[in-house]
Amino acid sequence: MAATQLNCKLTNGVSFGRSYTVTAVDVTNGAINFIFQNPIPNYNLVAAFTVLTSAGTVVTTTGAVITRPANGQVQIAQGTSSVLATGNVIWITAQRDYTLTA
Repeated sequence: MAATQLNCKLTNGVSFGRSYTVTAVDVTNGAINFIFQNPIPNYNLVAAFTVLTSAGTVVTTTGAVITRPANGQVQIAQGTSSVLATGNVIWITAQRDYTLTA
């Protein structure tokens, strides 16, 4: 199955934020692809996420597979974790990577 595709919009000039409740379809698909929209395309992101159960307990992300399938995208896949369980809530924030080069 293909990953679930979720568009995310800017919350201010350079940052994005999104909360998303995992569905049975997401579990079947095995991955969620967060697509961060911006007028300036083709840039890297620095992203962080937390996953909670529907009861509010933190879910360990050990074993989850986190990738960047393209610039401006972050994919969270099940791997050997329990991140993608129906009812879990994923909180993700991302910001444009302003890494300086020497």
